[in-house]
Amino acid sequence: MRIAYLNINKAAKARARRLIDYLAGLDADLIGLGEMTRSNADAFRDGFAALGYRHSCFKAPDGPKGSIGVVSRNRFSQMRIAYMQSRSGHDGIPRIAQIHERGLDLTFVYFPNHLKKIPYFRRLLRDGRKLVRSGSAAALIGDFNTGDKEDYGGPKGFFTGQEEFDGLKRMGFRDLMLEGNPGGREWTWVSTFGNGFRLDQSLGTEGFAERVSAARYDHMPRETQMTDHSAMVVDLD
Repeated sequence: MRIAYLNINKAAKARARRLIDYLAGLDADLIGLGEMTRSNADAFRDGFAALGYRHSCFKAPDGPKGSIGVVSRNRFSQMRIAYMQSRSGHDGIPRIAQIHERGLDLTFVYFPNHLKKIPYFRRLLRDGRKLVRSGSAAALIGDFNTGDKEDYGGPKGFFTGQEEFDGLKRMGFRDLMLEGNPGGREWTWVSTFGNGFRLDQSLGTEGFAERVSAARYDHMPRETQMTDHSAMVVDLD
């Protein structure tokens, strides 16, 4: 099984078509899409469906803001957008998608910046404890807009949400992109000032990590300006 993820940066029209062709060319079975919008959702769903990705999970946000989406070649017993309680303080954007099938639990995320991401991290920390305790083969994959201290290449020196991200690792989630990626730590987004950051992460429980045969970043979509992020590809035995 191959899993891919890419922040598509609200792509539309010709850029959307290029990204669909690129992602389909990765031959992934399941693809997470960050920054899908109300205006481009139909183009991505229809474009992927024509290429054999007939199952999708997406809830359009109000207005032009981006949210999380997933397309798949195969039907899963559960594909849904996570419900967030209003009292959690979230920004009202669908940012977490959950996929479940026979002991495999996948969570795709597209997180906002600054303090707006904290309610979503709290949700992951709560759900993550349950997944680790259950022994499930589970992964958290996506644009966290956060990493650990070594992932921050800017002058401030740390991320908002860094403590929460580190908390996921402390509870038992392994950093798949560092463990399985032959290139090691790589920047996945670069600011206009040339500062690099590793914002796109794949974390897995012990049961999931044991099934990973390869994990890598692909910088081509960012370097060719199809989008502003690098892609992630994770292969499972």
